[in-house]
Amino acid sequence: MKNNNTKGFTLIELLLGMVIFSILSVLILQTSLDSVNFIKKSQLELDLRQNLLSSLQIMAEDLELVGQGLPDNFPAITLVNGTGTAPDTLTLRYNKFPFSIPLCSPVGNPGFNTRIIYTRGGGVAMDNGGTEPTASLLCSNSTYDARYSRLMNQFQTEIQFAASSYTTNSVARLYIYDNIANLGEYFRMTTNSCTGSVGFPTRRCTINTSAALSRNYAIDRSAVYNLISFQYGVDTTNNFFNMTDIRDSNKVYNLSYDISDFQVKLYTKADPTVAIESFDGTASWTTLDRIEVTIKGQTKNGSTTVIDSATTTYSIRPKSDV
Repeated sequence: MKNNNTKGFTLIELLLGMVIFSILSVLILQTSLDSVNFIKKSQLELDLRQNLLSSLQIMAEDLELVGQGLPDNFPAITLVNGTGTAPDTLTLRYNKFPFSIPLCSPVGNPGFNTRIIYTRGGGVAMDNGGTEPTASLLCSNSTYDARYSRLMNQFQTEIQFAASSYTTNSVARLYIYDNIANLGEYFRMTTNSCTGSVGFPTRRCTINTSAALSRNYAIDRSAVYNLISFQYGVDTTNNFFNMTDIRDSNKVYNLSYDISDFQVKLYTKADPTVAIESFDGTASWTTLDRIEVTIKGQTKNGSTTVIDSATTTYSIRPKSDV
């Protein structure tokens, strides 16, 4: 006779197994969620870090050139300190060519309202009925003529580029600046031409502007530049880090997103340990030793929030001759 003693699980054993299985399932699920959140947070951190570093890299390219071809008293660097905890605004300027065209004939209102004459012989009749001063013969020589030719040849290329790529006004513009009054403005060049032989006192080259200048510019203190001027700051409404191209009618470029703050400190050669938080360009930019820039960002995806910042220091290069 066969004896069947097969014994099954009791109810308590089954319940205990279910409890253990549930606990293990919860642990596995929690581990999976933690892994997903970790990956999500890591990706947010990576994206934010790349935004911060790319912004710093773009500024580095302009800081390498800041002040190039500009006189000592030109406001090559200006810094506006944000009110309270607001972001700062930094403006960087440089002459795209390592030389300037001296203004050798008065221009403005009244006078040559739409003409800038950089070199010619003394005694030539002016458009407003006067006579150009003989002293300006200093500007009528082969050196300045060569500068003028180089400027115009390269600037014509910019004009062609501007017509195809600038979206604001489709123009490239030159800049006139009074080194004594510390005032200047952009103007649009319409035509340029020269008369007379190179190097002779009767040589006369003109740049015609599309409209009258806003003020008078005197000889022996004013010059024409191919000025690049970029302003960096934060659009706090959209958290964009922006670069404004002042030459192109203040066209704004969004360089990176999720940027919440932008802080800048300047240090001088005379006292490299004390930070300057504002700089209006009245003092010479050549007195500056370095610029410290800090960019902060914050981004969020669901319940995951990431905050990060990046700081770097740029040395101010010695100025080049103008």
